[in-house]
Amino acid sequence: GSVAKVHVFDATTARPVAVLTPRLRSATALAFSANGSTLAALGKGPGGLPTLATWVSPTGAWVDASPGAVRALPFSVLAFAAFGGPKDLAIGGVGDEGSPDLVFYGVSGR
Repeated sequence: GSVAKVHVFDATTARPVAVLTPRLRSATALAFSANGSTLAALGKGPGGLPTLATWVSPTGAWVDASPGAVRALPFSVLAFAAFGGPKDLAIGGVGDEGSPDLVFYGVSGR
């Protein structure tokens, strides 16, 4: 199947900066770290499983972006992702057993 591309734009000029390497079939939520160097995406990964994918930009300019980690998640429905610091990511949704879940991950980018 096809994959979802993530396009990054300069917020000041609205000009495209980068098209990130596709990692997901579809994206549900995106979150930038507070320092702008890590992007986390939630969506459908290989096999249609709920998946977290990350990209890293050492400078935060995104012209130097590289793929980071890809990880299947223990959710049946993904709701949101939010960084609580440069490396702390909270993911919320409906867990495998049908109850609301909130999971915290340490994201190093790789």
